[in-house]
Amino acid sequence: MPAISDIILQALSTSTDGLLILNREKKVLFVNEVFADFFGLTPAGILKEQQNILSYIPINGGPELNRVFNLRYGDLPERQLCISYSEAGFGEDGNTLVHLVPLQIPDYAEWKQDVSRHLFENIQDPVMYVDAEGKIQQVNNSFTRILGYTRGGVLKAEDLYVDGEDFSRRLIALDVEDRLPDIETRLQRADEKILSFQETIWVHRNPGKQVLGYTSHLRDLSRYEYLKARLSVSQQNYNRLFEIITSSIIIVDELGIIININSSAEVLFGHNRADIIGQQYDDIFRLGSSGPSIKDLAQLTREHGGRYIDIGVPRKRNDGSHIYTYVTYFQLELEQEGGEVMFIMEKDLTDRINLEKQLEQSIVQVKEAQEATIIGFAKLTEYRDHCTGEHLKRIQEYTEALARELQRDSKYSLYISPEYIRDLSLSSVLHDIGKVGIEDSILLKTGALSKEEFDRMKRHARMGGDALLAIDNELGHESFFTIGRRVAYYHHEKWDGNGYPEELSGEEIPLSARIVALCDVYDALTSERPYKKAFPHDESVSIINKQKGKHFDPEIVNAFLRIQGKFKQIRQVNSPQT
Repeated sequence: MPAISDIILQALSTSTDGLLILNREKKVLFVNEVFADFFGLTPAGILKEQQNILSYIPINGGPELNRVFNLRYGDLPERQLCISYSEAGFGEDGNTLVHLVPLQIPDYAEWKQDVSRHLFENIQDPVMYVDAEGKIQQVNNSFTRILGYTRGGVLKAEDLYVDGEDFSRRLIALDVEDRLPDIETRLQRADEKILSFQETIWVHRNPGKQVLGYTSHLRDLSRYEYLKARLSVSQQNYNRLFEIITSSIIIVDELGIIININSSAEVLFGHNRADIIGQQYDDIFRLGSSGPSIKDLAQLTREHGGRYIDIGVPRKRNDGSHIYTYVTYFQLELEQEGGEVMFIMEKDLTDRINLEKQLEQSIVQVKEAQEATIIGFAKLTEYRDHCTGEHLKRIQEYTEALARELQRDSKYSLYISPEYIRDLSLSSVLHDIGKVGIEDSILLKTGALSKEEFDRMKRHARMGGDALLAIDNELGHESFFTIGRRVAYYHHEKWDGNGYPEELSGEEIPLSARIVALCDVYDALTSERPYKKAFPHDESVSIINKQKGKHFDPEIVNAFLRIQGKFKQIRQVNSPQT
Protein backbone atom coordinates (compact mmCIF):
# COMPACT_ATOMS: atom_id res chain seq x y z
CA MET A 1 0.00 0.00 0.00
CA PRO A 2 1.35 3.52 -0.73
CA ALA A 3 2.78 5.50 2.14
CA ILE A 4 0.26 7.61 3.99
CA SER A 5 2.35 10.64 2.97
CA ASP A 6 1.59 9.94 -0.71
CA ILE A 7 -2.12 9.52 0.02
CA ILE A 8 -2.37 12.78 1.96
CA LEU A 9 -0.34 14.65 -0.65
CA GLN A 10 -2.88 13.42 -3.19
CA ALA A 11 -5.68 14.52 -0.87
CA LEU A 12 -4.18 17.98 -0.51
CA SER A 13 -3.69 18.36 -4.25
CA THR A 14 -7.21 17.23 -5.20
CA SER A 15 -9.20 18.62 -2.25
CA THR A 16 -12.23 20.74 -3.09
CA ASP A 17 -11.02 23.16 -0.37
CA GLY A 18 -8.43 25.76 -1.18
CA LEU A 19 -5.47 24.73 1.01
CA LEU A 20 -2.36 26.66 2.02
CA ILE A 21 0.34 25.70 4.57
CA LEU A 22 2.34 28.49 6.21
CA ASN A 23 5.31 28.26 8.56
CA ARG A 24 5.68 30.44 11.64
CA GLU A 25 7.27 33.20 9.50
CA LYS A 26 4.18 33.18 7.26
CA LYS A 27 6.13 31.66 4.36
CA VAL A 28 4.21 29.35 2.01
CA LEU A 29 5.23 25.70 2.32
CA PHE A 30 2.44 24.25 0.19
CA VAL A 31 -0.50 25.46 -1.92
CA ASN A 32 -2.97 23.38 -3.91
CA GLU A 33 -4.52 24.19 -7.28
CA VAL A 34 -7.96 25.09 -5.88
CA PHE A 35 -6.41 27.81 -3.71
CA ALA A 36 -4.38 29.10 -6.65
CA ASP A 37 -7.44 29.12 -8.89
CA PHE A 38 -9.18 31.63 -6.59
CA PHE A 39 -6.50 34.09 -7.75
CA GLY A 40 -6.42 32.92 -11.37
CA LEU A 41 -2.86 31.62 -10.85
CA THR A 42 -0.99 28.33 -10.69
CA PRO A 43 0.56 27.00 -7.45
CA ALA A 44 3.94 28.13 -8.77
CA GLY A 45 2.48 31.59 -9.34
CA ILE A 46 1.26 31.72 -5.73
CA LEU A 47 4.72 30.78 -4.45
CA LYS A 48 6.29 33.48 -6.60
CA GLU A 49 3.79 36.20 -5.58
CA GLN A 50 3.16 34.99 -2.03
CA GLN A 51 3.75 38.29 -0.22
CA ASN A 52 1.26 40.06 -2.47
CA ILE A 53 -1.25 37.18 -2.37
CA LEU A 54 -1.24 36.91 1.42
CA SER A 55 -2.21 40.58 1.69
CA TYR A 56 -5.59 39.73 0.15
CA ILE A 57 -6.68 37.24 2.83
CA PRO A 58 -7.16 37.71 6.61
CA ILE A 59 -4.43 35.40 7.92
CA ASN A 60 -3.96 36.92 11.39
CA GLY A 61 -7.19 35.76 13.00
CA GLY A 62 -5.78 32.86 14.99
CA PRO A 63 -6.48 29.13 14.86
CA GLU A 64 -10.00 27.77 14.31
CA LEU A 65 -11.29 31.16 13.06
CA ASN A 66 -14.23 30.82 10.68
CA ARG A 67 -14.81 34.06 8.85
CA VAL A 68 -16.61 35.03 5.67
CA PHE A 69 -14.86 37.63 3.50
CA ASN A 70 -15.00 38.93 -0.07
CA LEU A 71 -11.94 38.22 -2.19
CA ARG A 72 -11.17 40.88 -4.77
CA TYR A 73 -8.08 40.17 -6.86
CA GLY A 74 -7.12 41.77 -10.16
CA ASP A 75 -9.81 41.67 -12.84
CA LEU A 76 -11.39 38.47 -11.50
CA PRO A 77 -15.04 38.53 -10.34
CA GLU A 78 -15.46 39.04 -6.61
CA ARG A 79 -15.76 35.74 -4.68
CA GLN A 80 -17.29 35.21 -1.24
CA LEU A 81 -15.14 32.75 0.74
CA CYS A 82 -15.02 31.27 4.24
CA ILE A 83 -11.54 31.12 5.80
CA SER A 84 -10.49 28.90 8.70
CA TYR A 85 -7.21 27.77 10.28
CA SER A 86 -5.81 24.63 11.90
CA GLU A 87 -2.49 24.09 13.63
CA ALA A 88 -0.80 21.59 11.32
CA GLY A 89 2.38 20.83 13.25
CA PHE A 90 4.50 20.09 10.18
CA GLY A 91 8.24 19.88 10.74
CA GLU A 92 8.81 22.74 13.14
CA ASP A 93 6.00 23.74 15.49
CA GLY A 94 3.86 26.70 14.55
CA ASN A 95 2.93 25.80 10.98
CA THR A 96 -0.66 26.57 10.00
CA LEU A 97 -3.09 25.01 7.53
CA VAL A 98 -5.34 27.65 5.92
CA HIS A 99 -8.66 26.57 4.37
CA LEU A 100 -10.49 28.69 1.81
CA VAL A 101 -13.98 27.39 0.98
CA PRO A 102 -16.29 29.04 -1.59
CA LEU A 103 -19.80 29.69 -0.32
CA GLN A 104 -21.18 28.67 -3.70
CA ILE A 105 -20.12 25.94 -6.14
CA PRO A 106 -18.50 27.66 -9.14
CA ASP A 107 -20.69 28.06 -12.16
CA TYR A 108 -18.89 26.85 -15.25
CA ALA A 109 -21.64 27.84 -17.69
CA GLU A 110 -19.44 30.47 -19.32
CA TRP A 111 -17.12 27.83 -20.87
CA LYS A 112 -19.57 24.96 -21.44
CA GLN A 113 -19.72 25.84 -25.11
CA ASP A 114 -15.97 25.14 -25.51
CA VAL A 115 -15.01 22.53 -22.92
CA SER A 116 -12.08 21.17 -24.93
CA ARG A 117 -10.45 24.59 -25.26
CA HIS A 118 -10.99 25.28 -21.55
CA LEU A 119 -9.36 22.00 -20.51
CA PHE A 120 -6.46 22.47 -22.94
CA GLU A 121 -5.65 25.95 -21.65
CA ASN A 122 -6.25 25.31 -17.93
CA ILE A 123 -4.90 21.80 -17.29
CA GLN A 124 -1.95 22.05 -14.93
CA ASP A 125 0.26 19.75 -17.04
CA PRO A 126 2.07 20.76 -20.25
CA VAL A 127 0.37 19.64 -23.48
CA MET A 128 1.72 20.04 -27.02
CA TYR A 129 0.50 19.10 -30.50
CA VAL A 130 3.21 17.94 -32.92
CA ASP A 131 2.62 17.39 -36.64
CA ALA A 132 3.90 14.44 -38.71
CA GLU A 133 7.11 16.31 -39.55
CA GLY A 134 7.95 16.80 -35.89
CA LYS A 135 7.08 20.50 -35.80
CA ILE A 136 5.28 21.80 -32.72
CA GLN A 137 2.06 23.42 -33.87
CA GLN A 138 0.33 24.23 -30.58
CA VAL A 139 1.11 24.29 -26.83
CA ASN A 140 -0.97 25.18 -23.78
CA ASN A 141 -0.37 27.74 -21.01
CA SER A 142 1.25 25.19 -18.68
CA PHE A 143 3.76 24.25 -21.38
CA THR A 144 4.99 27.81 -21.69
CA ARG A 145 4.95 28.32 -17.90
CA ILE A 146 6.80 25.15 -16.89
CA LEU A 147 9.21 24.83 -19.83
CA GLY A 148 9.84 28.56 -20.20
CA TYR A 149 9.24 28.85 -23.95
CA THR A 150 6.95 31.31 -25.68
CA ARG A 151 4.23 29.79 -27.86
CA GLY A 152 6.32 30.43 -30.97
CA GLY A 153 9.68 29.74 -29.33
CA VAL A 154 9.94 25.99 -30.03
CA LEU A 155 9.83 24.86 -33.64
CA LYS A 156 10.95 21.21 -33.53
CA ALA A 157 9.96 18.69 -30.89
CA GLU A 158 13.30 16.89 -31.11
CA ASP A 159 15.00 20.02 -29.73
CA LEU A 160 13.16 19.45 -26.44
CA TYR A 161 14.37 15.92 -25.73
CA VAL A 162 17.67 15.56 -23.87
CA ASP A 163 18.17 12.12 -25.43
CA GLY A 164 18.00 12.62 -29.21
CA GLU A 165 17.14 8.97 -29.78
CA ASP A 166 14.14 9.42 -27.45
CA PHE A 167 12.29 11.37 -30.12
CA SER A 168 13.37 9.04 -32.93
CA ARG A 169 11.98 6.03 -31.08
CA ARG A 170 8.67 7.84 -30.71
CA LEU A 171 8.40 8.53 -34.43
CA ILE A 172 9.02 4.85 -35.21
CA ALA A 173 6.42 3.73 -32.64
CA LEU A 174 3.81 6.12 -34.04
CA ASP A 175 3.56 4.09 -37.23
CA VAL A 176 2.14 1.08 -35.36
CA GLU A 177 0.70 2.42 -32.10
CA ASP A 178 -2.26 4.73 -31.43
CA ARG A 179 -1.23 5.51 -27.86
CA LEU A 180 2.08 5.45 -26.00
CA PRO A 181 1.34 5.65 -22.26
CA ASP A 182 3.52 6.62 -19.28
CA ILE A 183 6.93 7.06 -20.92
CA GLU A 184 9.52 8.58 -18.61
CA THR A 185 11.56 11.20 -20.42
CA ARG A 186 13.71 14.26 -19.81
CA LEU A 187 13.13 17.60 -21.55
CA GLN A 188 15.23 20.74 -21.72
CA ARG A 189 13.73 24.05 -20.60
CA ALA A 190 14.38 27.31 -22.43
CA ASP A 191 17.00 28.13 -19.77
CA GLU A 192 18.65 24.71 -20.45
CA LYS A 193 17.54 23.27 -17.10
CA ILE A 194 16.58 19.58 -17.34
CA LEU A 195 13.14 18.44 -16.10
CA SER A 196 11.77 14.91 -15.76
CA PHE A 197 8.32 14.07 -17.13
CA GLN A 198 6.00 11.13 -17.54
CA GLU A 199 4.73 11.43 -21.12
CA THR A 200 1.56 10.00 -22.68
CA ILE A 201 1.13 10.30 -26.45
CA TRP A 202 -2.06 10.07 -28.55
CA VAL A 203 -1.64 9.62 -32.29
CA HIS A 204 -3.80 11.44 -34.87
CA ARG A 205 -4.46 9.71 -38.21
CA ASN A 206 -6.43 10.58 -41.33
CA PRO A 207 -9.09 8.18 -42.80
CA GLY A 208 -6.30 6.45 -44.71
CA LYS A 209 -4.51 5.64 -41.40
CA GLN A 210 -1.61 7.98 -42.21
CA VAL A 211 -0.11 9.73 -39.18
CA LEU A 212 -1.04 13.44 -39.07
CA GLY A 213 0.70 14.11 -35.78
CA TYR A 214 0.35 13.47 -32.08
CA THR A 215 -0.70 15.11 -28.82
CA SER A 216 1.74 14.81 -25.93
CA HIS A 217 0.61 15.11 -22.28
CA LEU A 218 3.53 15.69 -19.89
CA ARG A 219 3.28 15.07 -16.15
CA ASP A 220 5.98 17.03 -14.33
CA LEU A 221 7.64 14.45 -12.05
CA SER A 222 10.05 17.00 -10.65
CA ARG A 223 7.13 19.16 -9.43
CA TYR A 224 5.58 16.24 -7.56
CA GLU A 225 8.86 15.43 -5.84
CA TYR A 226 9.36 19.14 -5.12
CA LEU A 227 6.04 19.32 -3.30
CA LYS A 228 6.95 16.33 -1.17
CA ALA A 229 10.27 17.90 -0.32
CA ARG A 230 8.68 21.25 0.53
CA LEU A 231 6.22 19.61 2.92
CA SER A 232 8.99 17.59 4.60
CA VAL A 233 6.67 16.01 7.15
CA SER A 234 6.65 12.75 9.06
CA GLN A 235 4.14 9.92 8.91
CA GLN A 236 2.65 11.21 12.16
CA ASN A 237 2.13 14.67 10.73
CA TYR A 238 0.36 13.28 7.65
CA ASN A 239 -1.93 11.31 9.93
CA ARG A 240 -2.69 14.50 11.79
CA LEU A 241 -3.51 16.32 8.56
CA PHE A 242 -5.80 13.42 7.55
CA GLU A 243 -7.76 14.09 10.74
CA ILE A 244 -8.01 17.88 10.59
CA ILE A 245 -8.92 18.34 6.92
CA THR A 246 -12.50 19.65 6.77
CA SER A 247 -13.66 17.37 3.96
CA SER A 248 -15.00 13.93 4.84
CA ILE A 249 -12.54 11.28 3.60
CA ILE A 250 -13.36 7.59 3.22
CA ILE A 251 -10.87 5.10 1.78
CA VAL A 252 -12.09 1.78 0.36
CA ASP A 253 -10.25 -1.08 -1.33
CA GLU A 254 -11.00 -2.48 -4.79
CA LEU A 255 -13.68 -4.78 -3.30
CA GLY A 256 -15.55 -1.85 -1.75
CA ILE A 257 -14.40 -2.62 1.82
CA ILE A 258 -13.89 0.43 4.05
CA ILE A 259 -10.21 0.78 5.00
CA ASN A 260 -10.30 4.05 6.91
CA ILE A 261 -12.30 7.24 7.49
CA ASN A 262 -11.26 10.56 9.02
CA SER A 263 -12.82 12.60 11.84
CA SER A 264 -14.79 14.78 9.42
CA ALA A 265 -16.43 11.65 7.98
CA GLU A 266 -17.34 10.48 11.49
CA VAL A 267 -19.04 13.83 12.17
CA LEU A 268 -20.76 14.05 8.78
CA PHE A 269 -22.22 10.54 8.77
CA GLY A 270 -22.53 9.91 12.53
CA HIS A 271 -20.46 6.69 12.48
CA ASN A 272 -17.61 5.58 14.71
CA ARG A 273 -14.75 4.45 12.49
CA ALA A 274 -14.08 1.38 14.60
CA ASP A 275 -17.63 0.19 13.91
CA ILE A 276 -17.49 0.44 10.10
CA ILE A 277 -13.89 -0.29 9.09
CA GLY A 278 -13.93 -3.65 7.33
CA GLN A 279 -17.57 -3.35 6.24
CA GLN A 280 -18.95 -2.93 2.73
CA TYR A 281 -19.21 0.73 1.70
CA ASP A 282 -22.61 0.21 0.00
CA ASP A 283 -24.10 -1.31 3.15
CA ILE A 284 -23.18 1.76 5.19
CA PHE A 285 -23.56 4.75 2.87
CA ARG A 286 -25.54 3.81 -0.25
CA LEU A 287 -29.11 5.10 -0.17
CA GLY A 288 -31.46 2.48 -1.64
CA SER A 289 -30.65 0.32 -4.65
CA SER A 290 -31.29 2.79 -7.47
CA GLY A 291 -28.01 4.72 -7.24
CA PRO A 292 -24.63 3.45 -8.50
CA SER A 293 -22.77 0.93 -6.35
CA ILE A 294 -19.19 1.47 -5.23
CA LYS A 295 -18.06 -0.87 -8.05
CA ASP A 296 -19.99 1.25 -10.56
CA LEU A 297 -18.36 4.38 -9.14
CA ALA A 298 -14.91 2.79 -9.40
CA GLN A 299 -15.57 2.09 -13.08
CA LEU A 300 -16.80 5.66 -13.67
CA THR A 301 -13.67 6.99 -11.99
CA ARG A 302 -11.46 4.86 -14.23
CA GLU A 303 -13.36 6.06 -17.31
CA HIS A 304 -12.74 9.68 -16.25
CA GLY A 305 -9.00 9.25 -15.94
CA GLY A 306 -8.86 8.40 -12.24
CA ARG A 307 -10.96 11.29 -10.95
CA TYR A 308 -14.75 11.70 -10.97
CA ILE A 309 -16.93 14.44 -9.44
CA ASP A 310 -20.64 14.21 -8.61
CA ILE A 311 -22.86 16.91 -7.08
CA GLY A 312 -25.96 16.50 -4.93
CA VAL A 313 -25.37 12.81 -4.15
CA PRO A 314 -27.87 11.35 -1.65
CA ARG A 315 -26.23 9.62 1.31
CA LYS A 316 -27.47 7.67 4.36
CA ARG A 317 -26.42 8.72 7.87
CA ASN A 318 -26.17 6.45 10.89
CA ASP A 319 -29.36 7.88 12.44
CA GLY A 320 -31.35 7.02 9.29
CA SER A 321 -31.55 10.59 7.97
CA HIS A 322 -30.53 11.54 4.45
CA ILE A 323 -28.04 14.19 3.33
CA TYR A 324 -26.72 15.43 -0.02
CA THR A 325 -23.01 15.79 -0.72
CA TYR A 326 -20.47 17.13 -3.23
CA VAL A 327 -18.21 14.12 -3.92
CA THR A 328 -14.80 13.68 -5.50
CA TYR A 329 -13.77 10.09 -6.19
CA PHE A 330 -10.21 9.29 -7.18
CA GLN A 331 -8.13 6.15 -7.35
CA LEU A 332 -4.62 5.37 -6.19
CA GLU A 333 -2.70 2.37 -7.47
CA LEU A 334 -0.91 0.21 -4.89
CA GLU A 335 2.67 0.13 -6.07
CA GLN A 336 3.93 -2.88 -4.11
CA GLU A 337 0.87 -5.06 -3.47
CA GLY A 338 -0.87 -4.30 -6.77
CA GLY A 339 -4.54 -3.36 -7.07
CA GLU A 340 -5.94 0.03 -6.12
CA VAL A 341 -7.81 1.98 -3.43
CA MET A 342 -10.67 4.43 -3.88
CA PHE A 343 -10.38 7.80 -2.15
CA ILE A 344 -13.80 9.46 -1.52
CA MET A 345 -13.88 13.12 -0.42
CA GLU A 346 -17.25 14.72 0.43
CA LYS A 347 -18.70 18.07 1.47
CA ASP A 348 -22.20 18.41 2.93
CA LEU A 349 -24.54 20.23 0.52
CA THR A 350 -27.81 19.39 2.29
CA ASP A 351 -28.65 22.92 3.46
CA ARG A 352 -27.72 24.37 0.09
CA ILE A 353 -29.78 21.88 -1.89
CA ASN A 354 -32.78 22.35 0.41
CA LEU A 355 -32.46 26.10 0.00
CA GLU A 356 -32.21 25.69 -3.77
CA LYS A 357 -35.40 23.63 -3.76
CA GLN A 358 -37.15 26.28 -1.68
CA LEU A 359 -35.80 29.00 -3.96
CA GLU A 360 -36.94 27.06 -7.03
CA GLN A 361 -40.44 26.77 -5.57
CA SER A 362 -40.44 30.46 -4.66
CA ILE A 363 -39.38 31.37 -8.21
CA VAL A 364 -42.24 29.28 -9.61
CA GLN A 365 -44.70 31.02 -7.29
CA VAL A 366 -43.32 34.46 -8.20
CA LYS A 367 -43.59 33.68 -11.91
CA GLU A 368 -47.16 32.47 -11.49
CA ALA A 369 -48.01 35.67 -9.59
CA GLN A 370 -46.32 37.77 -12.29
CA GLU A 371 -48.24 36.05 -15.06
CA ALA A 372 -51.56 36.43 -13.25
CA THR A 373 -50.84 40.12 -12.57
CA ILE A 374 -49.90 40.78 -16.18
CA ILE A 375 -53.03 39.07 -17.49
CA GLY A 376 -55.14 41.11 -15.08
CA PHE A 377 -53.32 44.29 -16.12
CA ALA A 378 -53.89 43.56 -19.80
CA LYS A 379 -57.58 42.80 -19.25
CA LEU A 380 -58.11 46.33 -17.94
CA THR A 381 -57.39 47.49 -21.46
CA GLU A 382 -59.54 44.85 -23.12
CA TYR A 383 -62.52 45.76 -20.94
CA ARG A 384 -62.41 49.27 -22.47
CA ASP A 385 -62.24 47.91 -26.00
CA HIS A 386 -64.69 45.85 -28.03
CA CYS A 387 -62.77 42.65 -27.26
CA THR A 388 -63.81 39.79 -24.99
CA GLY A 389 -61.59 38.11 -22.40
CA GLU A 390 -60.83 35.22 -24.77
CA HIS A 391 -58.91 37.62 -27.03
CA LEU A 392 -55.90 37.66 -24.69
CA LYS A 393 -55.77 33.88 -24.39
CA ARG A 394 -56.02 33.48 -28.15
CA ILE A 395 -53.22 36.01 -28.76
CA GLN A 396 -50.99 34.13 -26.32
CA GLU A 397 -51.66 30.76 -27.92
CA TYR A 398 -51.34 32.09 -31.50
CA THR A 399 -48.03 33.70 -30.57
CA GLU A 400 -46.63 30.59 -28.93
CA ALA A 401 -47.68 28.33 -31.83
CA LEU A 402 -46.21 30.66 -34.47
CA ALA A 403 -42.95 31.18 -32.56
CA ARG A 404 -42.51 27.42 -32.12
CA GLU A 405 -43.01 26.86 -35.85
CA LEU A 406 -40.43 29.56 -36.63
CA GLN A 407 -38.02 27.89 -34.19
CA ARG A 408 -38.60 24.55 -35.92
CA ASP A 409 -38.16 25.64 -39.53
CA SER A 410 -37.12 29.18 -40.45
CA LYS A 411 -34.11 31.44 -40.73
CA TYR A 412 -34.88 32.61 -37.19
CA SER A 413 -34.41 29.13 -35.69
CA LEU A 414 -31.15 29.92 -33.90
CA TYR A 415 -32.50 33.17 -32.46
CA ILE A 416 -35.71 31.75 -31.00
CA SER A 417 -35.00 29.92 -27.74
CA PRO A 418 -37.49 28.28 -25.34
CA GLU A 419 -37.04 31.26 -23.00
CA TYR A 420 -37.78 33.67 -25.85
CA ILE A 421 -40.99 31.79 -26.72
CA ARG A 422 -42.12 31.86 -23.09
CA ASP A 423 -41.40 35.57 -22.61
CA LEU A 424 -42.94 36.52 -25.96
CA SER A 425 -46.09 34.51 -25.28
CA LEU A 426 -46.45 36.08 -21.84
CA SER A 427 -45.79 39.66 -22.97
CA SER A 428 -47.89 39.44 -26.16
CA VAL A 429 -51.02 40.30 -24.12
CA LEU A 430 -49.52 43.76 -23.50
CA HIS A 431 -49.52 44.71 -27.19
CA ASP A 432 -52.45 47.16 -26.82
CA ILE A 433 -51.76 48.29 -23.25
CA GLY A 434 -51.44 51.87 -24.50
CA LYS A 435 -55.17 51.98 -25.25
CA VAL A 436 -55.78 52.86 -21.59
CA GLY A 437 -54.70 56.37 -22.61
CA ILE A 438 -57.16 56.70 -25.50
CA GLU A 439 -60.45 58.55 -24.95
CA ASP A 440 -63.62 56.46 -24.83
CA SER A 441 -65.14 58.60 -27.58
CA ILE A 442 -62.51 57.24 -29.96
CA LEU A 443 -61.86 53.80 -28.49
CA LEU A 444 -65.55 52.83 -28.31
CA LYS A 445 -66.73 54.55 -31.49
CA THR A 446 -68.80 52.16 -33.65
CA GLY A 447 -68.36 53.99 -36.93
CA ALA A 448 -65.32 54.85 -38.98
CA LEU A 449 -62.73 57.11 -37.36
CA SER A 450 -61.88 60.48 -38.86
CA LYS A 451 -58.28 61.15 -39.85
CA GLU A 452 -57.76 63.19 -36.68
CA GLU A 453 -59.34 60.46 -34.55
CA PHE A 454 -57.22 57.75 -36.20
CA ASP A 455 -54.09 59.81 -35.62
CA ARG A 456 -55.01 59.97 -31.93
CA MET A 457 -55.73 56.22 -31.89
CA LYS A 458 -52.28 55.51 -33.33
CA ARG A 459 -50.74 57.13 -30.25
CA HIS A 460 -51.59 54.02 -28.21
CA ALA A 461 -48.54 52.21 -29.63
CA ARG A 462 -46.11 54.81 -28.34
CA MET A 463 -47.93 55.26 -25.01
CA GLY A 464 -47.88 51.51 -24.36
CA GLY A 465 -44.19 51.22 -25.25
CA ASP A 466 -43.30 54.20 -23.05
CA ALA A 467 -45.17 52.69 -20.08
CA LEU A 468 -43.30 49.39 -20.37
CA LEU A 469 -40.00 51.24 -20.92
CA ALA A 470 -40.57 52.95 -17.57
CA ILE A 471 -40.96 49.51 -15.93
CA ASP A 472 -37.72 48.30 -17.53
CA ASN A 473 -35.92 51.42 -16.28
CA GLU A 474 -37.19 50.83 -12.75
CA LEU A 475 -36.03 47.20 -12.83
CA GLY A 476 -32.60 48.23 -14.09
CA HIS A 477 -32.27 45.22 -16.39
CA GLU A 478 -33.97 43.55 -19.34
CA SER A 479 -36.97 41.30 -18.63
CA PHE A 480 -39.97 39.94 -20.49
CA PHE A 481 -41.24 43.55 -20.25
CA THR A 482 -38.43 44.38 -22.70
CA ILE A 483 -40.05 42.13 -25.30
CA GLY A 484 -43.47 43.50 -24.33
CA ARG A 485 -42.18 47.05 -24.90
CA ARG A 486 -40.97 46.19 -28.41
CA VAL A 487 -44.29 44.51 -29.19
CA ALA A 488 -46.31 47.47 -27.88
CA TYR A 489 -44.22 50.00 -29.81
CA TYR A 490 -43.99 48.20 -33.15
CA HIS A 491 -46.84 45.68 -33.67
CA HIS A 492 -48.49 48.16 -36.07
CA GLU A 493 -45.38 48.58 -38.22
CA LYS A 494 -45.50 46.98 -41.69
CA TRP A 495 -42.88 45.06 -43.64
CA ASP A 496 -43.06 47.58 -46.52
CA GLY A 497 -42.60 50.59 -44.21
CA ASN A 498 -46.17 51.92 -44.32
CA GLY A 499 -47.00 51.24 -40.66
CA TYR A 500 -46.70 53.32 -37.50
CA PRO A 501 -45.43 54.83 -35.22
CA GLU A 502 -41.95 55.05 -36.84
CA GLU A 503 -42.56 53.67 -40.36
CA LEU A 504 -39.93 50.97 -39.87
CA SER A 505 -39.55 48.36 -42.61
CA GLY A 506 -38.25 44.81 -43.03
CA GLU A 507 -35.99 43.52 -40.31
CA GLU A 508 -35.78 46.98 -38.73
CA ILE A 509 -39.00 45.87 -37.03
CA PRO A 510 -38.23 43.64 -33.99
CA LEU A 511 -39.03 39.97 -34.65
CA SER A 512 -41.30 39.85 -31.59
CA ALA A 513 -43.47 42.65 -33.01
CA ARG A 514 -43.61 41.00 -36.46
CA ILE A 515 -44.87 37.75 -34.91
CA VAL A 516 -47.53 39.39 -32.72
CA ALA A 517 -48.63 41.65 -35.61
CA LEU A 518 -49.76 38.67 -37.68
CA CYS A 519 -51.46 37.03 -34.69
CA ASP A 520 -53.29 40.25 -33.82
CA VAL A 521 -54.52 40.77 -37.40
CA TYR A 522 -55.72 37.15 -37.68
CA ASP A 523 -57.68 37.52 -34.45
CA ALA A 524 -59.18 40.85 -35.59
CA LEU A 525 -60.22 39.37 -38.94
CA THR A 526 -61.92 36.33 -37.39
CA SER A 527 -63.64 38.33 -34.61
CA GLU A 528 -66.95 40.14 -34.84
CA ARG A 529 -66.99 43.83 -33.97
CA PRO A 530 -69.87 46.33 -33.75
CA TYR A 531 -68.60 47.82 -37.01
CA LYS A 532 -67.88 44.53 -38.89
CA LYS A 533 -68.75 40.88 -39.22
CA ALA A 534 -66.20 38.12 -38.54
CA PHE A 535 -64.41 36.77 -41.60
CA PRO A 536 -64.29 32.96 -41.99
CA HIS A 537 -60.97 31.28 -41.26
CA ASP A 538 -60.15 30.47 -44.89
CA GLU A 539 -60.86 34.02 -46.05
CA SER A 540 -58.74 35.43 -43.21
CA VAL A 541 -55.84 33.16 -44.21
CA SER A 542 -56.19 34.35 -47.83
CA ILE A 543 -56.13 38.02 -46.76
CA ILE A 544 -52.96 37.47 -44.69
CA ASN A 545 -51.27 35.56 -47.52
CA LYS A 546 -51.95 38.45 -49.94
CA GLN A 547 -50.21 40.78 -47.49
CA LYS A 548 -46.98 38.72 -47.53
CA GLY A 549 -44.11 41.11 -48.20
CA LYS A 550 -46.39 44.10 -47.69
CA HIS A 551 -47.85 44.07 -44.20
CA PHE A 552 -46.10 40.93 -42.96
CA ASP A 553 -42.65 39.32 -42.94
CA PRO A 554 -42.75 36.66 -45.74
CA GLU A 555 -40.95 34.11 -43.53
CA ILE A 556 -43.55 34.53 -40.78
CA VAL A 557 -46.41 34.23 -43.27
CA ASN A 558 -44.93 30.97 -44.60
CA ALA A 559 -44.78 29.59 -41.05
CA PHE A 560 -48.37 30.72 -40.44
CA LEU A 561 -49.57 28.96 -43.60
CA ARG A 562 -47.95 25.71 -42.44
CA ILE A 563 -49.86 25.77 -39.14
CA GLN A 564 -52.99 27.73 -40.08
CA GLY A 565 -55.05 24.71 -39.00
CA LYS A 566 -53.65 25.19 -35.48
CA PHE A 567 -54.82 28.82 -35.53
CA LYS A 568 -58.31 27.67 -36.52
CA GLN A 569 -58.37 25.18 -33.66
CA ILE A 570 -57.25 27.82 -31.12
CA ARG A 571 -59.97 30.14 -32.45
CA GLN A 572 -62.67 27.51 -32.02
CA VAL A 573 -61.63 26.45 -28.51
CA ASN A 574 -61.22 30.00 -27.18
CA SER A 575 -64.31 31.74 -28.55
CA PRO A 576 -67.07 33.21 -26.37
CA GLN A 577 -69.99 30.86 -25.80
CA THR A 578 -73.23 31.90 -27.52
